[in-house]
Amino acid sequence: MITPTPVDVGRHLFPTFATATQYHQNRPGHLQVPRFIFHAMVTSDAADSARWNVVFHPHVDTSSLGDVVAYRVEKQVDTYSVQRSRLLLLAEDIPFDATFDRWELAVIQAQRRMTSSDVRVDDRAAGGPGTDPERTYRSSDGSETWWRPRVSFHRGVRIETRIKTMRDTERRITAQDATISITDGQHPRTFSVPVEILDQVIAALGVARDDAEAINLNAGR
Repeated sequence: MITPTPVDVGRHLFPTFATATQYHQNRPGHLQVPRFIFHAMVTSDAADSARWNVVFHPHVDTSSLGDVVAYRVEKQVDTYSVQRSRLLLLAEDIPFDATFDRWELAVIQAQRRMTSSDVRVDDRAAGGPGTDPERTYRSSDGSETWWRPRVSFHRGVRIETRIKTMRDTERRITAQDATISITDGQHPRTFSVPVEILDQVIAALGVARDDAEAINLNAGR
């Protein structure tokens, strides 16, 4: 059995854009006409029945690097009509890679980590982790800011926490999530928790840990 190539869940946020124009506004310096990686890819995720065209937009200055983008389509389309489809940004400025398992997994992850459907990105801010903004996506309803992650490691497992803040058009905070990404390099898992119930979730996880210990003790008898 072939093990899928892991996607770096800590590096990419999988932003979603309504049009190719929005993508190019957010990622200037990449060629308009992409190089196809896969046509009409269907993922193994039962919840997603769509077809995806996965393409590579080379960087203007360094054509060996580029963005990998998945366009959601209803049927097989050519390069020009695919530009009008909703898309997911799967990876930024990486070498061309035609590994099917990698991009199938990335599309599934992106669907589960969906962000704003109509976004616009600010320049990345400099600074350290945790409390410095990494990116802000804007829509007609307000903005969504992803803050730089904090990363730790335990027994070969990478643990990343990141805060996402939603604001309305008057800059008032309307919601805030804590996103947690865990991966051993092969099996990434990601979930988000509203900050307002974070303490309750932490307490519930503590109870679940106690339950697991009790189950293990009983199993060992």
